[in-house]
Amino acid sequence: MYAIRSSSALRLFHFFCFVIILFSFTTTVQLIRSYGDEILSANSTSCDNTSLYHISITNETHRTWFLIMAEVHHPPAVILVHTKGDSELSVNCSGFHTSNALEYRNTVNITNVIQSYGWILHRIMRYNDTDNTGIIPEAASTSTKTFLGSNLDWKLTKLDDSNKEPVTIEFQAQHSLDSHEKINGAIKLIFQVYQNPMKPIKTLYYEIENSFTLLAELILDQVDVVNEVQRFAPVLLIFSNHSLEDNQDYLEQNAVQVNAEEGPLGRNIQSTFIELGTRKSKTDSHQEWISPNAYLHFPAAFWTNREENKAQAVKLGPRRIFNHKVIKTRTYHLSLPFAFYGSRFEQIHAEANVMHVAAREQIINLGSPKSSYYIETNYSSWKFLLGLGLPNIIVTEPPSGTGTTSSIVGAFLGGIGIICGIITGVYIVRRARIRYHRIPASNEIDEVAENNNNNNNNNNIGDLNTNGRYVEQYQYEKLVQPLPGSLTHGENSQSIHLFNPVSHLQTSALMSNDPPAYGSLSFRSDQPNY
Repeated sequence: MYAIRSSSALRLFHFFCFVIILFSFTTTVQLIRSYGDEILSANSTSCDNTSLYHISITNETHRTWFLIMAEVHHPPAVILVHTKGDSELSVNCSGFHTSNALEYRNTVNITNVIQSYGWILHRIMRYNDTDNTGIIPEAASTSTKTFLGSNLDWKLTKLDDSNKEPVTIEFQAQHSLDSHEKINGAIKLIFQVYQNPMKPIKTLYYEIENSFTLLAELILDQVDVVNEVQRFAPVLLIFSNHSLEDNQDYLEQNAVQVNAEEGPLGRNIQSTFIELGTRKSKTDSHQEWISPNAYLHFPAAFWTNREENKAQAVKLGPRRIFNHKVIKTRTYHLSLPFAFYGSRFEQIHAEANVMHVAAREQIINLGSPKSSYYIETNYSSWKFLLGLGLPNIIVTEPPSGTGTTSSIVGAFLGGIGIICGIITGVYIVRRARIRYHRIPASNEIDEVAENNNNNNNNNNIGDLNTNGRYVEQYQYEKLVQPLPGSLTHGENSQSIHLFNPVSHLQTSALMSNDPPAYGSLSFRSDQPNY
């Protein structure tokens, strides 16, 4: 006769469920983890009239820095640096104030860095929109009529680091070092960081969600234009600490920010979000991301008058790798990223991008099609945001091949459900098999057989396993034998023991005979009925 021993499948099932639930809880906590009370502070470090401005947000476990710089020969730039613990900032003044590009590199250092992101205001292009489309022509990207950020003579006009919100740093440029770049008016660049969440009084499709968000505003006030069709297009160099291959790009999404549906162009107008910590392939849907992530938010509209009651549309132009025929290294070699990253910020694009800082050129189209921007008011105020984490957005129509936070969470929960279903199915099948096939250990068999020989009482077999069920040898062979004739004497598995409870006679000879009638099968009265 055959029997099968009950195993620890139930305990194993409970263990796997516990591990999965613990992993799910831990991951969820990481996704929704909120920071504690933050301490906001602002300061500056000066080296012979060359200044670095820094705003820090500190809590119990992390410190986040916004490094800001804009001076003559130094194009306006921002670096968001997220660190662990109580990190410290240091500046090597001997090289920081120099005009030597090699000595300038690696002069700014922050300890315990986790991730970093940022942008450079590389240039402001002035071009002729003859078709009145509000989109800069490809040929205009090489136009000489541009205000290069490194050529503008930036001056600090305001530094408000008082206890009142927000912390504000303001720069202004009224002339360029290049004589052919005539300004006449003023170009202003304002940076603000808020201690607490804040929704602007005059909505512009954005909301300040926390103190880990930097709001930048570029104002063009009475800047010279030659004719009625001239427009302006800012050009940013956006970057992140991780590398990008030439066939990769940042993840871009068009969406509506939660609690920022209203604006001067109507309701639910989608803005553009670029996740700097998420890289995707240009040829397929493969994506990779790092933590913590960061994003650039370009609201869908900008103001075209000082009263801020007239607005036009903002549309992102092309985003591309550096074309060194257009973007000369000398135009940004004294920018803040070179002081922080050093040679890692070089954009080589020659099969060696790994370990280099990923950077892309991003053109922004200001002005609605068929409009009179910029000539009507000679004014524009364009705002955009750099934030730590993921944007709080509503994606109504996700782009093909891109993922969102909700889809990631849904896939994660679906995966947990599949794993639990598989484990449950395995457990049920295992339990069903155990119910019908139980085998005692060999030492138990020997003991029972010896008792049977001494007492000639086959009823003692029931003591092997009170939950056991007995199956005729031939029927058991049909249940567990993978193929007919594959189970032979001496090839039994460790969990199967062939025995005769009376005399230990070999049973393989019985296998060749026809099975006895079912009526000959009997059970003890005290065995459970299955």
